Amino acid sequence: MKGHLQQLLADFPIIDIKAMGFPANWQEEPLWKEWPQKQNI
Repeated sequence: MKGHLQQLLADFPIIDIKAMGFPANWQEEPLWKEWPQKQNI
């Protein structure tokens, strides 16, 4: 999921993640570090 989100943000750099409520270091939050890397989505 983190990879999908990162790709979307990379594909659409105009998106303001701060306006979405993400902290500057969102990728370092435990939720994103502990999320399983492989899922069948």
